[in-house]
Amino acid sequence: MRTAVYIDGFNMYYGVLKGTAHKWVDLRKLMETLFPGETITEIKYFTAAVANVPRNPTQRDDQYAYWRAAIFHSRVQIIEGKFHQSIIRAALVNPPPNTMEVYKTEEKGSDVNLGAHLLMDAFQNRFDQAIVVTGDSDLVTPVSMVHHQLKKPVVVVNPQKKQKNMRRSYALQKASDSRRYKPFISTAALSGCQMPAVLQDQYGTVSKPADW
Repeated sequence: MRTAVYIDGFNMYYGVLKGTAHKWVDLRKLMETLFPGETITEIKYFTAAVANVPRNPTQRDDQYAYWRAAIFHSRVQIIEGKFHQSIIRAALVNPPPNTMEVYKTEEKGSDVNLGAHLLMDAFQNRFDQAIVVTGDSDLVTPVSMVHHQLKKPVVVVNPQKKQKNMRRSYALQKASDSRRYKPFISTAALSGCQMPAVLQDQYGTVSKPADW
């Protein structure tokens, strides 16, 4: 069957990639590893361009390098939302009641974009089944509509290892093909599905960031 993949980029990053040596992940190879024998026709990666901050002045360039490599090597389509950063004053837990200024970063639009693309692609018959990589319960409704109303199988891969709210995990599982629900992505799978550190595309050389 024609299988389309929809990846919630930030949800996956904070679930299994942040703080690891696996951020240079080959998304196509990973999906083929998790679902052997499936014909992956399309991979859509929903994310947003991050802003540089003093503690990490190269993070935007690092992200763009990854996008470029993923587009070329894994044949991934990048669907951008918005990334908003502001400075707010927050109360300290210890010692109270002192406050301090902190960076607040928010990613906007990726869940809406993913749900919209999933539904539109289903209506246009662009796939026979879908794989959705997310732990975000905001996507329960579009996943359920495609799976239960449009009768196209949807498999959810939840990258959130630590489930703070198991009801959210259960809701995604119930909305999708629960028999094939995957509650995590293993470290072994990520380790075995990395892109080459240096790639050559039509624009020149793109390299894995040194601190990745």
